[in-house]
Amino acid sequence: MSSIEAEERWRIGEKWTATIFAGVAYLYSDGVSGSTDENLFPAGGVGVQYVLKPKEGIAVNLEYAEGKGSSYGLYLKMGYAF
Repeated sequence: MSSIEAEERWRIGEKWTATIFAGVAYLYSDGVSGSTDENLFPAGGVGVQYVLKPKEGIAVNLEYAEGKGSSYGLYLKMGYAF
């Protein structure tokens, strides 16, 4: 698998942030060569973040993402990936 992702964040208040993100993944398998659409998986979404405790770096994120076909997800998470 190969993938690439990008995210942009905008501060919309003292403790609020809005995000937009997009990415694409390519899955490799036996007998598949070159770039085929059925092995390419684009996705993107939007989200909001609220910082609960700035000094401790504790935040809550609510994100919605859509992918290839009819795949989608609504995610609620705490903290940062990196």
